[in-house]
Amino acid sequence: MSKAVGGTGPLRLFRLTLIVILAGAMLSYPLLFWRVRNELREGANDFVIFYTGAQVLKAGQSKLLYDYETQTAFQAKFSRPVQFRQGPLLFNHAPFELLLFLPLAYLSLPAAYYCWLVLNLGLLAAIGRLLQPLVSRALLPLYTLLLFGFFPGFIALVQGQDSILALFLITVVIVFLKSGREGLAGIVLSLGLFKPQLVLPLLVVLLFKKRWTVASGFFLGCAGLAAISVYIVGWTGLVQWLELVSTMNQRLYSIDPLAMPNIRGGIESLMVGKPAVLVVLLMVAANVCALIGLCYAWRGEYQVDTPTFYLKLSLCLIITVLTSYHLFLHDAVLLVLPAIFTCNYFFTGLALNPWTRSLFLSGLTILCFPGVYNWLLGRQRVAWLVWIILLMAGAVAVELFRHRQRSLSAYHCKATD
Repeated sequence: MSKAVGGTGPLRLFRLTLIVILAGAMLSYPLLFWRVRNELREGANDFVIFYTGAQVLKAGQSKLLYDYETQTAFQAKFSRPVQFRQGPLLFNHAPFELLLFLPLAYLSLPAAYYCWLVLNLGLLAAIGRLLQPLVSRALLPLYTLLLFGFFPGFIALVQGQDSILALFLITVVIVFLKSGREGLAGIVLSLGLFKPQLVLPLLVVLLFKKRWTVASGFFLGCAGLAAISVYIVGWTGLVQWLELVSTMNQRLYSIDPLAMPNIRGGIESLMVGKPAVLVVLLMVAANVCALIGLCYAWRGEYQVDTPTFYLKLSLCLIITVLTSYHLFLHDAVLLVLPAIFTCNYFFTGLALNPWTRSLFLSGLTILCFPGVYNWLLGRQRVAWLVWIILLMAGAVAVELFRHRQRSLSAYHCKATD
């Protein structure tokens, strides 16, 4: 896609501000990484969960993969105790994901982590390459900075998390949807089930649009992944996995809703000290309303060759972040895609409402500034980011509403001619 970039004063200012902030952030990341390099070598990040699970598989004890004592014993061999954890950090993802990490189990922990780090950087580069035909070439430098300079992405790299892998898979899904290869899109979407909260909202939307080929591919992929998982850990292992996941809050995990930039975190931050039942009811109601609103925004004909298709995808991905029950800062890297798609929409002069454009770009500018995260992390209030993300979702939703109004007006005018 090669479109002329809009040149109004506010747009140029927003673009320049984003470039300066993201470039400055990228320059600071190597220094920040260097400061924590020793802790990372000793397993003081999330990568240790994947390495632990891979070590259990490598030792031929896959049937005990989700046994608490087994994982604890394996982790103690290569990772020193970390004070802020107050206990081991156990592998609690679906078994099939470990096939990706199994080759890394033959390396030392530091070597395995650095290999995973390089692979994730390669995935970010691959995402940029996949997106090139979908966006304006004139804006590629900005989008490259978004991919490599967005702070949640840096956190995902430092932690050794699998969030960038999820981002890559969703990008591939979008490319397949765009090219009409819906069966492959469904299969790739199923591969993201190691983080189900990041892929299921998109599946809901596609089912709502009756994209049955996508659904067929998805459930075919699910069947394959289920078979692989049963082969790895057996039926008893799957039961142990569900038990482990259901008792995460009792296993000394650092699961603090106030560290989650989603609806759950936002409601928890407002309802501190309130009855838990009331908090849960509000959270469920808010998430249901968000998903219903998302489906409402996707009404109308399913067309992949219109600018609104990318706006709808952007809204879907933003709502995905908001409604995810379990979502930490590194998972917010998913916002890179709606940031790129919506910036491409606004910067190429397609906005129908300058206020929605200003609201979205203002919110994005705040999210791109690393100092905001540093301030919120220091106060243990990352959940406050949800209000900015909600603002961005609202801006996209209003823009979609204006487009629908214009389409309906054009239809009625044509009908009366």
